[in-house]
Amino acid sequence: MDPHSLGVAHVSRESLEGYNPILRPFDTACAPMRSRTLDESRDEDSMSTEDDTRARSAERGDAGAPDAAAFDAGAPDAAALDAADPLAGHVSAFLPSDEVVSYLDGNSLGRPLAATADRFASFTRGAWGGRLIRAWDEEWFELPLVVGDRIGAIALGAAPGQTVVADSTTVLLYKMIRAAVDARPGRTEIVLEGDSFPTDRYVIEGIARECGLTVRQIAVDTAAGATLDQVRDAIGDSTAVVVLSHVSYRSGYLADLPGITAAVHDAGALVVWDLCHSVGVVPIELDACDVDIAVGCTYKYLNGGPGAPAFAYVARRLQGQLAQPIQGWMGAGDVFAMAADYRPATGMRRFISGTLRSSACCRCRTCST
Repeated sequence: MDPHSLGVAHVSRESLEGYNPILRPFDTACAPMRSRTLDESRDEDSMSTEDDTRARSAERGDAGAPDAAAFDAGAPDAAALDAADPLAGHVSAFLPSDEVVSYLDGNSLGRPLAATADRFASFTRGAWGGRLIRAWDEEWFELPLVVGDRIGAIALGAAPGQTVVADSTTVLLYKMIRAAVDARPGRTEIVLEGDSFPTDRYVIEGIARECGLTVRQIAVDTAAGATLDQVRDAIGDSTAVVVLSHVSYRSGYLADLPGITAAVHDAGALVVWDLCHSVGVVPIELDACDVDIAVGCTYKYLNGGPGAPAFAYVARRLQGQLAQPIQGWMGAGDVFAMAADYRPATGMRRFISGTLRSSACCRCRTCST
């Protein structure tokens, strides 16, 4: 996958008035182009294309460039392709926009679903406005687990009781990685790819500082990502946790999740997968691949909207072994006992810290139905 394909912003009427530098975010050669108009760029691109065509024709000994009319006659009909598109029927599920001609930035923020606005109104009038605090016992208290299981079934290949919706991606990454480190006492290294998304790197730096650990970065090709062989070379008896992105945010590279997970287990370490750029886009089978822990967001390809909570997956076999570092009221075994000491709940509830964002869970549930 071309790394530029993940960085293309939506094309609006405003952006068509001039060159949009976001269209080539990783190409420093584009800097001189930013003051040119789109028409000028098109003209130059057209001339360049014609020159290239003539040069190739000369090399082949052709009489000249292909006839444009003949090429157009053989081109597929765009309207016919749209009509035959098996995904075309899903367009109506999303809110249209008069400001956007083409939206290719779902890797940053997914489009809103048409049903979301009605769900918000129903939530405000019904559960919140009508039931008030009774809604906690009737629905809200279980929403992080209910929505988590739904996401797990639809997008993660996860059996019930292993996924929870809570917090932000950054907070859940901290909680999961910190818990994984503590579950491997005596091991001194956290391994990650050098081109990880900044949040992952920053969180790991902080955890390493807290725990006196060493961070080992895998030097990866930024046009690709961490390979199985690179991971094998980087891990060993000192490795506590390996943190990797399933899909690279920069290149779109798809990591070998089953192979790397098995290699990490062979070294006696745990693996935490960042699914932010893969959930909802590529098939994921966490249970089948024996994954330990995973974290992802819901506002990209799951279309939860800005501020939508993240999710965490913890394999059932590990849940009793991990102690999350942000002990909060909502993660206690008996919330309303108001006990003097913290006693964690069983299962995935133990990984919840504070009060859930009910309205945000409402959005996530809309996107998982």
